[in-house]
Amino acid sequence: MAVEEHREAMSGRVDEFEARLATVFGRVPDGGTHRLELRRAGDDDVSITRVLCDAGRAGSLEQPTHHLLVAVGDGDVTFTADDGEVFTASPEVPVLLRAGTRYSYVVTGTRLALLQISDQLLQAAGTSARGARPDRVMLSQPRTEEDCRSLLALIRDAGHVIGGPSISVPARIRLHNTIANQVLSVLTADTTAAPSGLFGHVATADSLIRRQLPAPVAPAELAAAAEISLRTLQQAFQEQLDQTPTEYVRAARLDLARDALAGADADATVTSVAVACGFRHLGRFAAAYSERFGEQPRETLRHGRQSATRIEAAQSRR
Repeated sequence: MAVEEHREAMSGRVDEFEARLATVFGRVPDGGTHRLELRRAGDDDVSITRVLCDAGRAGSLEQPTHHLLVAVGDGDVTFTADDGEVFTASPEVPVLLRAGTRYSYVVTGTRLALLQISDQLLQAAGTSARGARPDRVMLSQPRTEEDCRSLLALIRDAGHVIGGPSISVPARIRLHNTIANQVLSVLTADTTAAPSGLFGHVATADSLIRRQLPAPVAPAELAAAAEISLRTLQQAFQEQLDQTPTEYVRAARLDLARDALAGADADATVTSVAVACGFRHLGRFAAAYSERFGEQPRETLRHGRQSATRIEAAQSRR
């Protein structure tokens, strides 16, 4: 529910109003002396802020209850989340800063527009769209050029309305719902079930693992693809599969090696298959393979060749 509308402006050195910036944006005070001009309008559900600032700034922020869509007019802003995820806002690409995540940033531009949206508003809109399902809405970064254009237009148009003449409370509520629904339509992460029975973040990670086989994928890369922290990814794997992401990646590569050994041609060796599947230490490969399948790689290779010989003999008798 929208509350009382507010408008404010700040102009001067950052250290003159650090306390207010910490309250509004979760910015960590750093005693900075660079200058900025800031104009903000809206309420506790949705607000728009336009910023003119010195280039070459750095700092950190964390908003516990609000998401922040960032658009830049020139230069860029690079954000790094605590879990190591890095992304950059440019004039063509807006970015989303999620509520409850701490970010460090480096700004090379001088003009920014910030659309602040409460998580409570987005979750309520998501619940309305899904019916009574209790699962939380999970947000991603824009994935396509069309997503970027849509969000940039939203920030621009919302800024014109929110920063313009005051509107009635019912009109503001309708505006909030429109903004929330558009954000959800563009940025809702795909959490549909995978054919394997996996779902959510684990399904997203599994898709990347399968695409990149036989190359190993680091857990941090999986977490970035799923748009979550490494700790959250590890918890999801433990809950669904009772194993770590590293163990799951190794198992997928071992499965690939087993299929390759079982269907290998006459010239293949255990070494050639292991190397082709991304294993460089043959002793560790053999030990992990034996633990998973209950036989040595050379046994699988031998059984595969015997099966192939029997099939060829049967076909020759036809």
